[in-house]
Amino acid sequence: MKKTLLLTTLLLAAPTLWASEVVLEKNGVTLTDEEILTMTGDLSDKELVAMHQKPELLTSLIEQLFDNKVMAAALADELKQDPKFHIMKKINMDKFANSYYVRKKAMEKIKAVKDYKTLAKQTYQTDIEKYQSKPTADYYHIFWVKTNNAVDNRPNANQVFAKIKAGKITLAEAAKKYHNTVSGGNENGVLEKISDTSLMKPIRQAVADMKAGDMSEVIETDMGYHIIGLIKKNPIEVRPYDNELEKEIVTDIKTEIYSTTNAEIRKQYKGPEGLTVNEKLLQKINNQVLGGKQ
Repeated sequence: MKKTLLLTTLLLAAPTLWASEVVLEKNGVTLTDEEILTMTGDLSDKELVAMHQKPELLTSLIEQLFDNKVMAAALADELKQDPKFHIMKKINMDKFANSYYVRKKAMEKIKAVKDYKTLAKQTYQTDIEKYQSKPTADYYHIFWVKTNNAVDNRPNANQVFAKIKAGKITLAEAAKKYHNTVSGGNENGVLEKISDTSLMKPIRQAVADMKAGDMSEVIETDMGYHIIGLIKKNPIEVRPYDNELEKEIVTDIKTEIYSTTNAEIRKQYKGPEGLTVNEKLLQKINNQVLGGKQ
């Protein structure tokens, strides 16, 4: 599609151009530049950026638009004879019209914001906790699966725990000595930067009030037996404000404007005011669709 490829460059270079000339034609079906520009004018910033980076995405979109028109034209006569088609078309056109209206109003509000850079920076400063890392800690972790060849490992866990308590071996030495692939962590038996939410409940409860250097009793979980000790709690890190984060925040702001606009508009047309319901007919339809099984 050489014409399409040429148009891709033209559209990306001059998106405000407006005309009404045939770009593609097949079997009497045409696709004009006006149609293409209308569709591309409704794309999101994210989609446009992607197309600037990969112009072939725009080429693909144009091809899809044209293929859909060609297919629809070929099927038109047959679909005219299908009574269900007209009902489904009307229902889906209503959905499309509503979505189109919502998007139009949302885009008006989005474009009304003049300084997204300042707003993004203010959002970052106001909601700084959102850009902080979750609290994490480093732990020594020794783990025995609940059974090994039908042998309960609880005595092994108790034996190692007793040695540590008696000072015959340190927790660090035991974590390294008994480390295995199942227990996770590095070769020293250390789990690094672990958040509370990633721990199983019995372990999470055991480490809740730990201070650096503390060690748990033998903890039983569905998986097996654990000994865990707190090495250190890591400082909370704040993601720095840079161009990448700014773009993400701007996208979030625009998404929020769209969601709020959508909810506000649709709320106007919901509710029981003026509603009448034929309960018997509704129940009949319900039974017919569900076969009376509820």
